[in-house]
Amino acid sequence: MADSLINSVRLIILENLDNENFGVKDLAGEVGISRFQLYRKIQLITNKSVSQFIREVRVEKALELLNKGEQTVSEIAYQVGFSSPSYFNKCFKEKYGFSPGEAKSNKNLLSRTQEIAIEYENNIGHAQTETQFNENRFSQTITRLIYREKTNYRTIKPVWLIAVSLTVIVLLSIIILQKDNLIFSNPNNTDSGVKYFNILLPEETPLSFSNTKQALSGQTAFDISPDGSKIVYASEINGVSKLVIRYVNQNNIKVLIGTDGAYSPFFSPDGLWIGYFTRGDAFRGKLKKVSISTGVSVDLCDVSHPFGGDWGENGIIVFANAQGSELKTISENGGMPTTLNTFFENKRFANWVTFPKFLPGENKIIASGYPVVIINIKTGNVKTLTESGNNVRYIGTGHLLFVRDSKLMAVPFNPGRDKITGNSFPLFEGIRTENLQSSGQYAISENGDLLFAEGAAASLTRFMWVNRKGEIIDTLNLPAAKYNSFSISPTGEHLAYTFEGQVWIYYLNDGRRTKVPASYNIYTPYINSENKKVIFCDSDLKQEHIQYYSFEGNNEIQTFTIFNGALDDWSTDSRFIGFHSNQNLYVYSFEKDTVLPVLETGYFESQIDFSHDSRYFSYLTDENGFLEIFVQPFPVTGEKWNVSNGFGIDPIWSFDGKEIFYRTNNQFYAVKVNTSSGFTFEKPELLFTNNSYVDVPLKSFAVSPDRQKILIVKAETYEN
Repeated sequence: MADSLINSVRLIILENLDNENFGVKDLAGEVGISRFQLYRKIQLITNKSVSQFIREVRVEKALELLNKGEQTVSEIAYQVGFSSPSYFNKCFKEKYGFSPGEAKSNKNLLSRTQEIAIEYENNIGHAQTETQFNENRFSQTITRLIYREKTNYRTIKPVWLIAVSLTVIVLLSIIILQKDNLIFSNPNNTDSGVKYFNILLPEETPLSFSNTKQALSGQTAFDISPDGSKIVYASEINGVSKLVIRYVNQNNIKVLIGTDGAYSPFFSPDGLWIGYFTRGDAFRGKLKKVSISTGVSVDLCDVSHPFGGDWGENGIIVFANAQGSELKTISENGGMPTTLNTFFENKRFANWVTFPKFLPGENKIIASGYPVVIINIKTGNVKTLTESGNNVRYIGTGHLLFVRDSKLMAVPFNPGRDKITGNSFPLFEGIRTENLQSSGQYAISENGDLLFAEGAAASLTRFMWVNRKGEIIDTLNLPAAKYNSFSISPTGEHLAYTFEGQVWIYYLNDGRRTKVPASYNIYTPYINSENKKVIFCDSDLKQEHIQYYSFEGNNEIQTFTIFNGALDDWSTDSRFIGFHSNQNLYVYSFEKDTVLPVLETGYFESQIDFSHDSRYFSYLTDENGFLEIFVQPFPVTGEKWNVSNGFGIDPIWSFDGKEIFYRTNNQFYAVKVNTSSGFTFEKPELLFTNNSYVDVPLKSFAVSPDRQKILIVKAETYEN
């Protein structure tokens, strides 16, 4: 089997010998297997990478031509596919121990070299012929060899970054990145089984996750190149996030100077460029690419709150935009991006989709979410899978990898049929995840090197009351968990929150809680203590329902209307529901039993929130080029007021109508308002700055009826 494969591969290389651009991708296509599979087989049989093997076939052919003595060394170099004679000399000398010029002038040396080459040719792979590949199954047990060096980290807990080589045969390698040290081990060492050496990361270029000032929450921090030779990671240097290149087999790093504000990097297929995002004002920013060799960055297009991207071999980049509510594609050369689908508004999925990746053939994209979806680029068709998780991607073993609750999971998958063909199983636990999007911090190369950050799930949170200075004054008696959207009732008696796809009601006075027997829900529930009802938006993947639940009394769920949009607010007087759809604002009136258009301006508008008497509403808009908080009368008269006077999100009108609260990235503000005779407001007051709260979907905090307390969800401390 090994001889047959090697002979076939060698013949293909020889047929394309004069093509200096013939590489791994071309060879895999000719052989008819994926690059990942080709790498595994060549590595196992020859103990060389595919690129190394291609070079050696070229050099061996050069040896044959040198023996004929009919051409110069330079002519032979070009004939066997080297564009640089000097590089040809280097490769030749690395293989045979002397230069091609020396071989050409010394026939005895040349003759002996050929004998050695023939001897190697006759014996190649014999020692490993009995090794069998299993192409259809993935090992459900991975041995993890982790070396933890005793280091004084002061007050900083170590963050582990581990790369393991995933094959069905053997664990090939592990890379561990601490806060300051990168450790590489190769358990193939026949003496001790494990061989370690340290790779020092300078203190001035530490690995940064979503706490990077320029990064949005829930983002990935690093990537590994397709050939596994280098790593790119985001590092906060002097308060500015930049990209840093780390070569696996070298001690040096390279800071890409022109990448200020970079986060969520991803490699080009040839490993020579890196795509990444930057953050500008509000949640807007840029998609850029940077050349590793020159460090020159190129703007590709504008983005708004992106969540991951991928660079296909077809020269197309795909990325999730607008918090994952839409997928866009753009040429690697820039231009106008194309929107594939606006999932949240049009497809009515139970969640946004994030971290898109190309599937084999590159006509389809798989995207993370609940559930995972597959999108056909050409037809626009969307298919949902039975699995849910984050950072999903296909690997050449015929599996999908994804992260769920800090576990790295695998499931058999047929990419030709877009079908899961078996049950999912955990590979190991301990993948660091960021925020409620649970963006797992891992990456994988085409040769199977898996890079991941080890830690707890960052999305474990607790509900906490803080005062107007941001000081914690109370923690709710609820366990640490992945809490999602939430709200409190106008009387302050009840909290409605979502957890693991269910709506829960928590009695703030005595600590009791009860679960609403609903199907999967992601939208903010709103609760009214007076009529003992909670209202929420529930999705069954086909259509969204506005639903009532009487949490005291008959405990019945009632579906009373259907609309295509996201629930924003339930008015204090219970007469109206506000929601946004396709960047426009709408209101459902209980009295009229109809949907009323509120704002359809062409700008992005969201997060409608009613005043205590429903005579005014606040909302989010980007009509000035970035997100701000405006107020208008309801019904609309044409008057409007910019109350944030700058960037702001998550507007919440106090239950007594005297203040509007909002936040920026990590700063919380309050604006005093008066609606007794018209509308007037004062300058925004900065209440406090908080870097440890969690940005949950739609609105990330709630305000007590007396306006003296703010309820937030606070991230649990990482434990490693």
